[in-house]
Amino acid sequence: MSTYCILGEGNVGTTLGAYLASKNHVVKIFKGEKLDKDKVNWEVNIEGSICDKGRISLITNNMSKAIEGADLVFVTVPAFCRKKYLEDLLSEVRSETRIVFFPDNYGLWELNSMLETSDKKHLIKAVGTSSFIYPCRKIKDNLTQIKGIKKEIFTTSFDKEALHTLVPMLNDIWNVFKIRENYLEIQLLNMNPIIHPAVLLFNLGRVENQKGNFDFYSEGITKTIAEVIKKIDSERIEVGKAWGIDLVSLEEIMKTTYLSNKESLFESLAQSNVHRDGLAPSSLDTRYIKEDIPYGLAPISNLGKLKGVKTPVIDTIINLSNILLDEDYLNVIDVKNILPYI
Repeated sequence: MSTYCILGEGNVGTTLGAYLASKNHVVKIFKGEKLDKDKVNWEVNIEGSICDKGRISLITNNMSKAIEGADLVFVTVPAFCRKKYLEDLLSEVRSETRIVFFPDNYGLWELNSMLETSDKKHLIKAVGTSSFIYPCRKIKDNLTQIKGIKKEIFTTSFDKEALHTLVPMLNDIWNVFKIRENYLEIQLLNMNPIIHPAVLLFNLGRVENQKGNFDFYSEGITKTIAEVIKKIDSERIEVGKAWGIDLVSLEEIMKTTYLSNKESLFESLAQSNVHRDGLAPSSLDTRYIKEDIPYGLAPISNLGKLKGVKTPVIDTIINLSNILLDEDYLNVIDVKNILPYI
């Protein structure tokens, strides 16, 4: 039996916590929002591809309680609100702490930047992953749905010792993690930014009028939208190639990760059993934009510019998002600061 701490109580945090607890591990969740009191032995049911239930030992907004005795700390919060969680975590670190970013979304880089001015760098071992293991959705506080199980997840670290210590620990639980040496490759293997923003933006009228009350994949993705996604994916692959990284296509990833046997990308996405029955976001105030653009598409665009690779379709999605939300997503991450880690 191991002890795990999870930062965040959203889709990933709740599902991860329930699954680990169902395997009789001690699970503690740190929740950023204020709680009137800690929740103890909180039972969460899992439905879908896995049917089980787990009793989460503690849900708290006290970081010291959450990380005490943890064998691994999983960071599951969206990238746009992650820094505060990491600051709280580092303030309470007193001994060696092993951290897993689920997914990374430049989390290792952000953590490493914070550690440069910290006296706790020697206590931290961390890895980043390309994705979370389960496509999932938190239905309510005591119910989560697992829609499938990914067949391979890629992981890396700036610290080889951390990589060879933590990856076996992860594979003891799931046995799907594969090591990649190039940090940039892990970012470019996250398919959320390739799919989510385009589908959301091209369905914006429907999203706002119906408050997201339609199936995001089966109803939101048409043949035309799938062609746009394919062009975004092609630009991702070209940027990777410019940086010396050979990337497989989204269509191929659907086959290897989700075991899709469909003949086209449109069919793989719109007819995916794994992604079926997932409602769209109810507004633009969603990680499909606030995370997938600044931590996904924008770095791809900026990395392309450094190598002279044009990304017109990606740039269109970014520019439209900037206009709609009055943001400057291109400049959230300065990719020149990432270069030493590539």
